[in-house]
Amino acid sequence: MAQKKKNVPKKYLRGVVTPSREPAVIGAVCGAIFLIITILCILDHAERSTCIICGLLTVVNIPLLLTHNIRIEFHEKKGFVRRNLLGRKKTYKWTDITGIRSVHSFSLNKWHDGKPNDTLILIGQKRIRIGWDAHNAEIFLAVARRYADEGREKDAADRSKGISEG
Repeated sequence: MAQKKKNVPKKYLRGVVTPSREPAVIGAVCGAIFLIITILCILDHAERSTCIICGLLTVVNIPLLLTHNIRIEFHEKKGFVRRNLLGRKKTYKWTDITGIRSVHSFSLNKWHDGKPNDTLILIGQKRIRIGWDAHNAEIFLAVARRYADEGREKDAADRSKGISEG
């Protein structure tokens, strides 16, 4: 008996790029500490200004906690979805990418202190920054660079067809 070959669907690369989790952890720890201090100040009938300051220090940690919302979900065939700090999402196609470049990573020092570079993805006027320590960034950037290179080659071919030979 001859075996029939089954059509195996192609597996596309997909995943989620997430930034470093350090800010969210720092925000959770500091928020919990300041919340406990605020509650103790209120229960101890401390001065109103002390309670307000501790409460404000608790609230300041909320943006750090929200950094877990920032992510890029990608699929090799469909494109990618970027979620911002508030969880709002925007869908992009791979063909929307106009450029990819390497930029210095953020640093508290004035000079770049030997850290690897971050990557900036340009989509028209929009910029998406991917940190050097982001999880799954290498896979996403490999796919993005491949599609960006294909798009550049296609644009160059289209421009060369428009030039008349004289």
